[in-house]
Amino acid sequence: MFAKALILFEGQTEDQVVPAFFERWFNATAFSKGVNLTAVNGRNYAPYVKLALSLGIPVAIVSDNDSADEQSTKEKVDAQVAKTRSETSLEITDDWFFLEYLSDSNDFEAEIVKACAPKDEIVDAFVEIAKGVNAHPGHLTNKRKELEALSEDRLIEKMRNAKTFMIFCVYLPRSMKLACG
Repeated sequence: MFAKALILFEGQTEDQVVPAFFERWFNATAFSKGVNLTAVNGRNYAPYVKLALSLGIPVAIVSDNDSADEQSTKEKVDAQVAKTRSETSLEITDDWFFLEYLSDSNDFEAEIVKACAPKDEIVDAFVEIAKGVNAHPGHLTNKRKELEALSEDRLIEKMRNAKTFMIFCVYLPRSMKLACG
């Protein structure tokens, strides 16, 4: 209610990684800047947009650009925005509302791998996770080799299956030095 701005995104991975991105980029927490970062846990942005704009809070959506349930995310979100525009008197203008999609066919995990290419950091993160299971150096060496041999698509799938890829945040400062799009 007291935010200066609201940034919305889909899910758990973003909920854990975006605050670290924000802090790295702006050298401050989102909270300290008055920005609320919110995962909507799906693609239903409309209630959040309506509430924020009703309170005079600017809204930005950073959305996946994949397909789910036989409908593209872009089509679904665009339809929500159009419906909100037509059914309310809210000012959904460029001054108050911003919508950005990830690259074509990408969800957040794919965007990280394909746009930022931090494979070394991702492998390091999974090896760190493996330490919790078996910290034997031989096991960790084999795990690293196994991970390094994965294709980009298999690495993305592994990240999706790990859902809430929280350990990635440990390596975020190094990966943020990369030229992410």
